[in-house]
Amino acid sequence: MVEMMERDDEIDLLDCLRVVRRWGWLIIIVTLISTITAGVYSFLMPEIYKCSMMLEPGTINIDEDGRPIYFDSASDIKVKVDSHGVFKASVRNSNTLDVELETENIDKGKEALLSLLEALTKEYNHYIRLRKIRFDQEIGLSKQRLMISAGEKHYLEGELKSMKANTGIIKERAGLIDDADKLTILIYTNVIQQDMVHYSDLNRRLKVVMTGIEELRSRIETLRIERGYITNIRLVKAPRCSLYPVKPKKRLNIMLGFVVGLFASIFLAFIIEYFQRMKANA
Repeated sequence: MVEMMERDDEIDLLDCLRVVRRWGWLIIIVTLISTITAGVYSFLMPEIYKCSMMLEPGTINIDEDGRPIYFDSASDIKVKVDSHGVFKASVRNSNTLDVELETENIDKGKEALLSLLEALTKEYNHYIRLRKIRFDQEIGLSKQRLMISAGEKHYLEGELKSMKANTGIIKERAGLIDDADKLTILIYTNVIQQDMVHYSDLNRRLKVVMTGIEELRSRIETLRIERGYITNIRLVKAPRCSLYPVKPKKRLNIMLGFVVGLFASIFLAFIIEYFQRMKANA
């Protein structure tokens, strides 16, 4: 039984080989036609180049660890880019975005990518401008306070200088008074003590004003630094295009044409052989 099955398998295999041999010319012709057609089609297709650029979302500040805080995520920008239809965006990591474009003309591809960047920049310009205006207003208010504090500082320094001079004069006059004139000495002593209290009060006020001035200067500098962190979408890598076309893939198309033609021709040969045998048996 096993030997009969093996003989049947051998007969079937021989029949298949006979069919392939008999219709070899058809298989060769169909395979050649398919391969040549795929090759001609590949060479007639326009050459497509891939152009790409890398973008980074704009920032509004930095966190405690010095990492930038973005005003929009790369994923949200990807949605905006994909909505244009001709561009394909992919998020490289949490804060960079690859934008690709397939085009026949390299120069036009680069121009299209730069136009997209300009459009995105304009879209976020309003938000950037408003945020910078807030910082400018706060910096302006701090500068006004600083001017007021500087004027108060100048006034207090003048008062202290004048009081110091007057106190020196009073002490000189008190030194010229006769020791017997106790009432006059008492009056001068009281005046000097009052001046010393007032001098201490002015000096304390001056220290408070000086501290406030330093805080305002530090605040203004901090605001300027934070304002500098506000940036629009940044071009990380300028648009560049592939040196060689990415489409059509001529070798792959020719190989596929050959494989498809070969299998199709073999299948066609067996179909023809089947119908011829059916006709002969009839």
